[in-house]
Amino acid sequence: MGQINNAQNANLKTAFLYYGALSTDDIKNIVLALRCPELDAPSNGRMMGSDFTFGAMLNFSCNHGFSLEGSEVRKCGVDALWDGQTAECKSKHNGIQINFKDNLHLHQF
Repeated sequence: MGQINNAQNANLKTAFLYYGALSTDDIKNIVLALRCPELDAPSNGRMMGSDFTFGAMLNFSCNHGFSLEGSEVRKCGVDALWDGQTAECKSKHNGIQINFKDNLHLHQF
């Protein structure tokens, strides 16, 4: 099954309202087709999970020396949007940020 964009998701919601009673199989197929935008792991962190469909959950964590700001867990909703806040990994070291994802760049503030 192909990816469904937000415009198509809006059309599916309209179909629910317009057609009213759908069969259980129709509802399962529509719900399974709902897909949230793909998310990436934060810099200096990890994302566990690779499913972006309705009901999927992604877990975020940070590398040693970094603390997580935002949501540790995000869930894909029926509106095809992720709940929670964007996960970011912030340095615990005063004024120095080390970005291992980009081949070790040191930034001093």
